[in-house]
Amino acid sequence: MPSLFAGTDDLICHRLKIQRRTQLNDRTLRIAPPSDDDASVLVNDLYERMAGNAPVLSDSRSLLLWRCRHAVDIAAWNRSEETMLERAVAILANQGHMPGWFNQCPVASGIADANSDRKRAVDLVHHSGDTARLIELKWASNTPVHALFQILEYGLAYVLARLCKNELGLDALPLMQARRVELDVVGPVVFFAPDNWSGLFSRVDKALARFAEACSNGAWSMSVDALALPKDFDCVPFADGREVRNKCSATTLTREGHAVRHAFDNLTPAAG
Repeated sequence: MPSLFAGTDDLICHRLKIQRRTQLNDRTLRIAPPSDDDASVLVNDLYERMAGNAPVLSDSRSLLLWRCRHAVDIAAWNRSEETMLERAVAILANQGHMPGWFNQCPVASGIADANSDRKRAVDLVHHSGDTARLIELKWASNTPVHALFQILEYGLAYVLARLCKNELGLDALPLMQARRVELDVVGPVVFFAPDNWSGLFSRVDKALARFAEACSNGAWSMSVDALALPKDFDCVPFADGREVRNKCSATTLTREGHAVRHAFDNLTPAAG
């Protein structure tokens, strides 16, 4: 089955001088940040590869592509910290406690093929005013570098969708009108230790800013950053999916719901 992201692993591995993309999950791996020029080449090559994987954009039939939504279902037995936290935000937003927050926003469904990339989605979206934030949420899995390239791919998928929004029927979507698009990797403070990632984030951020300015003729900007949850938010305040539903679906904000809302209201740049 064709994918919008076919071949991107090879491009990333070549530019970072690694054998396999799974190596990015190694917390001891130290990658020398590419030069500014090499980072720009990587961003451009990734975009061109993705655009080449979707030659007939008007054939997309997805009704969910880049639609902001609240996907609130969670199994009672689910104990994944990332899933519980993401669903907590969605349920709280659906109850009106966290306006502007959404989750599981499809980024590529149906673009390369009618049945392709259905599970590719941004974990969390925060849309307020003219700013849209696309968030890759992490807790204990993967690494900041792994998450960086995941959200970068999704950000470039956004660029493709925005430049082709008329063909894809996305021209009326509020998310496609943002003047500032922020790609964020979000996790607890401990997720960002040790610091073997900040130089790479900085180079990719500069390259992405140049790329977005050029392809939008300065109409909108794009950046990438690493943001940490507050230091005291070091434990997801739910034991399982049942507690997420019970504690976040109440009309009145609970202690646990308040803790989640406060955490996302107080994200700060991760130490780097």
